[in-house]
Parts: sequence; C-alpha cells; structure tokens
Amino acid sequence: MKYLLLLIACLAYSSALVHFKQLEKGANGCKMGKLEMKVSDTVQDPEVCGVYQCMNTKGEALIYYCQIPPHFIGCYKWAVLTFLDFPECCWTCAMYVWCDKDGKRIWGYTANP
Repeated sequence: MKYLLLLIACLAYSSALVHFKQLEKGANGCKMGKLEMKVSDTVQDPEVCGVYQCMNTKGEALIYYCQIPPHFIGCYKWAVLTFLDFPECCWTCAMYVWCDKDGKRIWGYTANP
C-alpha cells in the first residue's frame, strides 16, 4: 500500500505499464523460484524498474514497471536505473555510459547530473 500513490502517479504521468503474470502457487500466495510471497506482497524485479504484486493464492500476480522516466522531468537521455527501488527508478534521469573490462568507464548507466 505504501506504493499506491506513487504507482498512480507513475501510471498517470509516465510510461508505466501493468501486466498480468502467472506465477507458481505458493502456500499463502505466490511463489517465484524459492521466494514465497503472501497475497498483496510486492517484490522488486531485479531485471527492470518494477515490482511483482501477488494477487491471490492461485499464483496470479501483476507486474508494475516503467520503461522510461516521464517526459515532464526533462531528462536528457531516456534510460532507467534498475538498481534503484521502484518507483524511484521511474523518476530518476539516467544516461548510458560506456565502460571497458578494466573498469574504465566506456558503457553503463549513470544518473544525469
């Protein structure tokens, strides 16, 4: 519930998306691999700027995520930082940076100054 207002803002003002996802049935909700979620619990998705929310004991879930920050923020580049928590990652400007294998920055993500 703590994400409700921010989620509504993301849905209304950015490129936020909501999708249905069938997960495994858990003892009290949903199961993602070894992770058990109770009904209405949310879990951060490590691959995208988003969260999974378990809807019932049948393993049905919703995925809330955003693809890019909203246009009114005025970001120079349109990328998201997947290591930030949802929905903060929806509201943070980011840009690509290149890095080599020795750690010299030539590719990757960074927040805009």
